[in-house]
Amino acid sequence: FNPETNLYTIAKRSMKKEYFPGFYEIGAGGCVTSNDTDILKCSQRELKEELGIDTSLENIKFVGKMFHSDSFSRGFCYIYSIEYSGNYKFCDGEVDEVNFWTKEKILDNGKNITPDSFKCFEYYLKNNN
Repeated sequence: FNPETNLYTIAKRSMKKEYFPGFYEIGAGGCVTSNDTDILKCSQRELKEELGIDTSLENIKFVGKMFHSDSFSRGFCYIYSIEYSGNYKFCDGEVDEVNFWTKEKILDNGKNITPDSFKCFEYYLKNNN
């Protein structure tokens, strides 16, 4: 989220992705493996991998945890937020482009956003103070 513009970072997933290629996701997201012991550090890693955002753990705010299940994925989602107005760099081929959308545009375009990301955004809106 960029507090200067009131816009959210929307990443367009690579067409090479197995899960919802070409769809949008809000910010960065990823899976935790059995070797991962610190969820906050995982969120920091995903920001770096997907968007090139290199930030300290202190800048990442925990919003909450929810369970998401649909016909494509199932699991717990840990939701974090960060205020950011810097540059983006795509390193690993997971993201094709970054856009900046208002809250209203995100809510109006839910069908073009991965289901888990959209549900996490709804949770974020209800629980981010």
